Amino acid sequence: MSTTWRLLSYSLAGSEECRPGLLSEGRVIDLGLGTETNAPSTLEILDSWDTMRERFGELARAVPAAAPRVEDVTLRATVARPSAVFCANSNYGDHVAEMSGRPLIDKTTTFGPYMFLKAPHAVTDPYADVSAPADSSQLDWEIELGVVIGRPGKHIRVEDAYDHVAGYVVLNEYSARDLGRPEVIQPFGMDELSSKSFDSGLPMGPWLTPRDAIPDPMDLHLLLSVGEEVMQDSSTKYMHFDIREQIAFLSRGLTLRPGDVVATGTPSGVGRPRGRFLQEGEVVTATIEGLGTIRNTIRHIQ
Repeated sequence: MSTTWRLLSYSLAGSEECRPGLLSEGRVIDLGLGTETNAPSTLEILDSWDTMRERFGELARAVPAAAPRVEDVTLRATVARPSAVFCANSNYGDHVAEMSGRPLIDKTTTFGPYMFLKAPHAVTDPYADVSAPADSSQLDWEIELGVVIGRPGKHIRVEDAYDHVAGYVVLNEYSARDLGRPEVIQPFGMDELSSKSFDSGLPMGPWLTPRDAIPDPMDLHLLLSVGEEVMQDSSTKYMHFDIREQIAFLSRGLTLRPGDVVATGTPSGVGRPRGRFLQEGEVVTATIEGLGTIRNTIRHIQ
């Protein structure tokens, strides 16, 4: 039987303190583990994931009567300070075509997916306001499935990759397209630091759905809208390199650690090919089947 609880981070009304919690039966069970202050973070929980998840099943079956309803708390980024965020670039064929007009590279002719790092500083809450950097006027959206690592590993085999996954989150991997500057830094590619790693550029949430609650993460509906207009409507089944291949590739040269997040790429429907960028006050809603919805309002530049 799959688990019904979800791991989240939250704050109570009138407080900025971020605490870990379990979502069960629409209520939030505090995971302060008996402490009023210095509650463990979700990152610390992930560091002991195999042990903690067994306890969560018991906690979720006995929801305290005083537990607040989820709509009465402020949801925070599930992993507020991930140890690393690895992003898959050019991992959906239709997105590659809309951005470059070129086909995907044949898997048999390359050593693996094209990955880059996004600074953990970019992570923000699932319903937070999002702002572009001060020198950008081309803020764009990218819905992505986020894979959260729960067990360390190096040289992970493809067939063992899911054993290292704690669960999944919804991500919107915002990009400042005009800061990529390909015309300036060729032949080296894109300036992904400037265009990708800025404050508020990676809303995450609304909670972590544990791995065994999702029968097939490679067949999840992805839907992103700006206001009432649907922009991205696709499925994770169209990934070029799948979740297991990405994890195996990353672990070739480094040890994946609990709390690392893998952003698995985005399908077609982003703004740049149509010259459509986000404006002040617009609301961006991203939903992944079985995982929930995150929603961000675009505010003034930073």
